[in-house]
Amino acid sequence: MKTLSREIRKTVEQTKAAHKIVKDARRKHAKAVQLRNLGALVLVMRHDRKIQPTMRLAAIGRDAWQAMLTDASIPSTLPQWSPEHAVKVIEKAVADIAAIGVEEQQARENRVRGVLALSQATVDGEKLTNVDVGELTELGKVMVGKDLKHAEEWGFTEPGAGNTSESAGMVPVAVMAERLGVSHKRVLDRMEYARENSLGVPRTSTAASRVLLVDEEEFAAWWVQHRFHWLAAKDLAERWGVPYEAVKERLRTAKAKGTDPVSTNFGRRIFYEPASVDEWGTQYGYAPRS
Repeated sequence: MKTLSREIRKTVEQTKAAHKIVKDARRKHAKAVQLRNLGALVLVMRHDRKIQPTMRLAAIGRDAWQAMLTDASIPSTLPQWSPEHAVKVIEKAVADIAAIGVEEQQARENRVRGVLALSQATVDGEKLTNVDVGELTELGKVMVGKDLKHAEEWGFTEPGAGNTSESAGMVPVAVMAERLGVSHKRVLDRMEYARENSLGVPRTSTAASRVLLVDEEEFAAWWVQHRFHWLAAKDLAERWGVPYEAVKERLRTAKAKGTDPVSTNFGRRIFYEPASVDEWGTQYGYAPRS
């Protein structure tokens, strides 16, 4: 191999490091997925929970659920977890999967940038070939070719160019839920409700680890547009720190009198417009006064 400049050697090491992060992330992803799947199976098979709500809680699609039932890595004897513990395992695993997805995607993009930079580098007046880059980074010629194709698809025309890929500016659904201040399950429920009622769902993408991504700004606007930020009685009880039954009874009485806050229905549940219900809540000393 020809003599490499310090800058090229640095890019080689950074590319190798990024590839190691990708591989480590995929191992962590597989472990988190197995824990999530175990929790879901425990709920359904040990505690007779319904499949559809469990799938939403675990962010598992129908195809993945069917594949999970025949997954050889799932032990024949399920853990003796309580329903509460199984739910906690699932929620943690789903959050871990989302975080791993972000980590992997970033490392993958860094690796692609490194491969692109090396493919454009010259040594002794000669441009490095894909074989050269593959040997230097230990990625191999085939992976180098795939990464260069991704670089073109993602708009990395130059090593430091901005990311114009499909997933640019996108975050995992679980991360989006955290930023909206709601549960992951609620976001998935609203997306399903929107599909069933022809409301349309913002564009999505899938990271390399198969984590579902959404555009943060677009999704937040969609969330507000369809009133998904409105609050249920249980949300109000938590928001105000008062007993749920007291809030529910007061709302029921207000509805009978025609003095209830502005509301809408999602399925069988009632949700209240935040500003309107806070104003209503101040009448009974529930909502904090501004």
